[in-house]
Amino acid sequence: MNILKPMDIRRYKNYFQKNGISMPGSRLKKNIVAVEIGNDWLKVIEGGSSPSPKITRLILVKLADIPGLVSEYISDLFVSNKLDRRNVISYVPRNLVTTRVIELPSTDATEIDSMIELQISKQTPYLKEEVVSAHSVIGGGREGYTTVLLVIARRNIIDERIKTLEDAGIKIKSMVLSSEGVVGWLRNACPREFKEVSGGTIAILSVDSNYSDIIIVQNEKIVFTRAISMGINQFSREHESHWEEKFISLLQRTIELYRHESKSADIGAIFLVGPSGMDSLEDVIGSGIDIPLRATGLTQGVQLGQDADRALRDDKVRFVSPAALFGVFSFRGRSEIDLMPSGMKIQKAMEGKRRQLVITGVLAAALVTAASFLFLMNIYMKNSYLSLLKERISAMEKPAQKVARLNMETNLAKARLDARGSALNLLIEIHKLTPQKIYYTDITIEEESRVILKGRVPAMSEVFGFVSTLEGSDHFVNVKTTHTTTKKDETGEYVEFGILCVYSEG
Repeated sequence: MNILKPMDIRRYKNYFQKNGISMPGSRLKKNIVAVEIGNDWLKVIEGGSSPSPKITRLILVKLADIPGLVSEYISDLFVSNKLDRRNVISYVPRNLVTTRVIELPSTDATEIDSMIELQISKQTPYLKEEVVSAHSVIGGGREGYTTVLLVIARRNIIDERIKTLEDAGIKIKSMVLSSEGVVGWLRNACPREFKEVSGGTIAILSVDSNYSDIIIVQNEKIVFTRAISMGINQFSREHESHWEEKFISLLQRTIELYRHESKSADIGAIFLVGPSGMDSLEDVIGSGIDIPLRATGLTQGVQLGQDADRALRDDKVRFVSPAALFGVFSFRGRSEIDLMPSGMKIQKAMEGKRRQLVITGVLAAALVTAASFLFLMNIYMKNSYLSLLKERISAMEKPAQKVARLNMETNLAKARLDARGSALNLLIEIHKLTPQKIYYTDITIEEESRVILKGRVPAMSEVFGFVSTLEGSDHFVNVKTTHTTTKKDETGEYVEFGILCVYSEG
């Protein structure tokens, strides 16, 4: 019987961890790691989502300050901070992708996928092989039509980030859009306000170091998003050139574009999200836009560990926003918009199937082991019971032999004491009834007390007289003469006879 030893369990556990497989029956909630490689900043976050988002690590590094290869720096960063390299979520900054809201004449998911393949070449000047795309369904719209949000990114942008992370020894679980992360963070930070805004439609203005993302959310789904090339860096540099008017103008044009495309003017509120260095932006937007403005702090709705809090308070990062990474806890990377290349998606699916096969194999082996154990235990129990029976039979053998011998002696004594029907009684009765003139040559006693008498007499009349005597006895029945023969010898004539009868105790 095979029993797993502690060393075997550790070996299986190491194999599962190395291949990104959860131990069967494991309920441990692992920390989440997310990475964003932007145009100017590297952002790394680690934390857990239960019972509320808690950030244990927050690393914000300017790419210009990284000596050597970025992949080597990221690898050293993961090692020094003991970050899990498996199933890392990566973000694509909104300003590096193109989005389109399109209406398709179908409600069938398969047909929609085919139509989107055709739309990609129409929406961008690039070949199909040069881009990576993803989409999410926004709503129904007209009867028989489906409105989708199409996201398109240059393949070289995606491949470059994937290769950098893979060279650092990091396995990427998904490549999601930063806009979804911002929405996820706001859902955690302001759950009540997020749902109770009048009209059901809100706008999120997410300001980062070198761009801003305007996101329109309706019924908790992104229905429109646009990046404008103005961020905190531009605000500080363009103070003399009236950046406020330029920014408000871009914001107003974006809102008008949404209203035109969606044919809806209802936006209940604008939520302002960004780093600590944009204090003056709230007043600028409030005076230039006629939509209620709500400012939210980055740390709202999340818990910061000591290291993360210290990193966020550093003056060097007061102009960079990790809001998108904070949103990773709201959906744990299960995004509708996944910009992983199709080849890697297939590879990931195959790896998932391989992991499932490994788990299935381990479970099957466990079941076989358990079945073998039960089978062997059953045999062991039966053998133990058989041995016990043999021991008891061996212990009872001598007393049983003694009892059998006593029983035989008792039966013999009973047979001797009970003389009824014995040959001796039969001979005594024959002797009583036999006349003196009869001479027996043979007396045979057969089964069922049948008696055959053979002998000789001087005259035939003596035979018939003896038969009558036997018939008159209480102990002989069915008396018959089998033969009578007259013979002669030197003494004279005589009769030889045979009589058959049955003896009864009467």
